[in-house]
Amino acid sequence: MLSRLAPRDPDDIPFVRNFDKWGFRLAGYRSLWNNSKDLFQDAYGSFTKHGRPCWIPGASFSKHLALPHTYLPWMATQPDSVFNHREAFDELVKAKWAIGDRKYITEPWPTKLLNTKLRENFDDLIKAFHAEVQLAVTEQLGEDNAEWREVPVYRAMKTILVRASGRWIVGKALCQDPLFNRLTVAYMDTVFYVSGILHYTPVILHPLVGPLVSLRQRYIIEQAKKLVRPGFEERLGYLSSSSQDAAPQDFLYDAMRHAYTSRKEDFNLHDITIYALYVYWATCHQITVTAASTLLEILKSDAEYATTTRLQAESTQVFGTDEPTWSKATAARCSLMDSTLRESLRLHTFISRHVFKKIMVDGVKAPDGTVLPKGALTCVISRPLHTDHELISEGNKFIPFRFAPAKEIPEGIPTDSAGKKMTTITPDYLPFAYGKHACSGRFLADVTLKMLFTHILRHFDVELSPKNPCPQPVVHREATLPPRHALIRARRKIKV
Repeated sequence: MLSRLAPRDPDDIPFVRNFDKWGFRLAGYRSLWNNSKDLFQDAYGSFTKHGRPCWIPGASFSKHLALPHTYLPWMATQPDSVFNHREAFDELVKAKWAIGDRKYITEPWPTKLLNTKLRENFDDLIKAFHAEVQLAVTEQLGEDNAEWREVPVYRAMKTILVRASGRWIVGKALCQDPLFNRLTVAYMDTVFYVSGILHYTPVILHPLVGPLVSLRQRYIIEQAKKLVRPGFEERLGYLSSSSQDAAPQDFLYDAMRHAYTSRKEDFNLHDITIYALYVYWATCHQITVTAASTLLEILKSDAEYATTTRLQAESTQVFGTDEPTWSKATAARCSLMDSTLRESLRLHTFISRHVFKKIMVDGVKAPDGTVLPKGALTCVISRPLHTDHELISEGNKFIPFRFAPAKEIPEGIPTDSAGKKMTTITPDYLPFAYGKHACSGRFLADVTLKMLFTHILRHFDVELSPKNPCPQPVVHREATLPPRHALIRARRKIKV
């Protein structure tokens, strides 16, 4: 039936809320800016949920093509010459101004290098992260076991994860430099500041507005280069060495070595610094949002689900009372923590859309016969999908253990979603996108988040601050963020 209703011509694809008509166009863009949640809910409920694509308002007064999630298995079979994710992200992020240049997103070699590192050195990355996260958590939450410390949770999680991730991105010395970490956080935040302004600027004005709004980003890059220079120069000596045994085992050196042998035009301090900052942004931004949101949800749900008690008990069951030894295998045994993280990702992804692609050729025909136009930037509306009550019980409620194995789900919790892992991607669960370009770093994120929360719950008493007993997420245009000023209280546990 749907295939008979599918538009056969791109001009027949409907517009949500008729925003193609002049009388509704401004209202459509105003909805994107001021109330995108309702706008995307309308697009999902009226069109994509039922297998029909539709046009929605897009960045810089453009239009984006929202596709049904049921298209995803078919899209995953298409080559990059048909659906290109890099071109879509370049257009979406405004990489020339927000990142430093288009090439940092459009060139595939940094991603391939990162994927190789994740595949071949996973256990070493985990060990490096574990060593650093303990120091970073103590720095943020304190060592006092008598007095509570009030901690701004979003800032603390961002600082902890940037420092700990830096251990494998830029090495021990630089990741422990507070100034470099502040610059890295500033770079990550400024990516969204620049792209956000350009989203609401007509494309014709980008050559004028882009250089102005990116002044801060260029300054951050120049300051970061000064701090990267000593490590860059130190690593130069290893490039000509016949033995690599003593060479640093971090992304910074891997990027230098690849550029030295295969990308001479990128073998300079400027480009290598930006590639490192880009990796921070790509690997740390969503995970910091998830970490802050998850910790708040763990504490908010504690009274109803005994969340902290159950997670602590699982930690003791998996690791005993000694300091945990982490690996893929031990992380996989933390099923209640896995469920808690998946539930947080389901509700608290940074944006409401995923699987962005750009259609590169004419005549692309979807399985139902819909003809998709060349040049369209496509996406799948995910937040309404993740909370659809017809797909998941009590879809708008945080229920921490709903995805645990059925035998481990406490009584009274719905079991219709039992056994789904945090890292498992399906067409109706898209925090890590879908298909061959799904986030390969999700497996590292899985272990590092479990490591972070296990360490916090084993070594600290944590609770919500009386100043904000029930902090709620902040919706800014189409982004959802943890409340910036939400506080928790932390106190080091007394060793028994």
